[in-house]
Amino acid sequence: MNLLDRSVTPDAGASASRRVRHGRLIALVVAIAALAAACNNASPFAARVNGHTISADSVQSELAHIAGNEPYRAAIEASGLNVLGESDGTYDAAFAAQVLNRQILFQLVREELENLGAAVGADDLAAARANVAAQVGGDEVFAAFNDEYQESLAFRTAEVTVLQQALASAPTGPEAARSFYDENPDLFEQACAHHILVDSEEEASDVIARVEGGESFDDLAQELSIDTGSGAVGGDLGCAPRGVYVPEFEEAIFSGPVGELQDPVQSQFGFHVIRVDSREVPPFAEVEAEVQQQLATQGQDAFGTWLQEAVSNADVDVSPRFGSWSEGLAPSVVPPDAPQRPADPTPDLDPVTPIEP
Repeated sequence: MNLLDRSVTPDAGASASRRVRHGRLIALVVAIAALAAACNNASPFAARVNGHTISADSVQSELAHIAGNEPYRAAIEASGLNVLGESDGTYDAAFAAQVLNRQILFQLVREELENLGAAVGADDLAAARANVAAQVGGDEVFAAFNDEYQESLAFRTAEVTVLQQALASAPTGPEAARSFYDENPDLFEQACAHHILVDSEEEASDVIARVEGGESFDDLAQELSIDTGSGAVGGDLGCAPRGVYVPEFEEAIFSGPVGELQDPVQSQFGFHVIRVDSREVPPFAEVEAEVQQQLATQGQDAFGTWLQEAVSNADVDVSPRFGSWSEGLAPSVVPPDAPQRPADPTPDLDPVTPIEP
């Protein structure tokens, strides 16, 4: 249009201008909507967990770290898992789903630590690094990961350990271990015993009669016991705490008289002639490691219970690119187009190796 053309009246010109501006506005809205749709279709998230976003890049990055560590990847694939996909530059969908599942679980751990006001310290990180190195196959395999991923693995492991300690019904540390030992002596009591194992109650009664008649227990064990391992050393079983033997035998050696023969005790292995030599609680210094393990086990049990509840109650949305979130007895990420897996009620939270729950 010629700017000097006056054939359009002023009112008509203003109306045309408004129509142009309105058309441009509509076009802008349409363009923004199209851009938003394109962004949504790109699915930049892998999962959303209780409002927190796990990015697709974080999953891709972890997959790349695992695939790039050849000794570690070889160990995973030797266990029957595929890391890489069929096409170059791709990853196995089921494996990617497992990696994402671990990230979801670790996010739940992080949230709970924040809720409890607990934090990872320098000592926790140092211990976690050593644990992770052992889990992945040794220092050389661990060193094959770059520094950033090493720190990520160590930090996630430390977070799990700190949460286990926070959830444990008893505190941890040397003082707590000593207190637990003093308050629970029965857990650490050891029984030292000999036995002769035979096939029938009649044979066991005959053995008792021969020992009471003056024959050597050790010699009869070597001659008659069908437990050839202990029989070769006169029936000596050494010393052991609770939880080592079958229930019937354990009951006998921890409740029967010391230094005397008991009536025959039947177990799934046959009939036992038992002589308890001693029962005592070892000094704390000898069982301190076992005491610490008892405390750690309490923390692990509490952690396992918490994890099952946290996963069941979590609000999780998984990008279709990575699969879907399967609820039920064992909620987890199911890879795209994959059949439902049998449920395992206990989620697995290995900080490194993505083993199927």
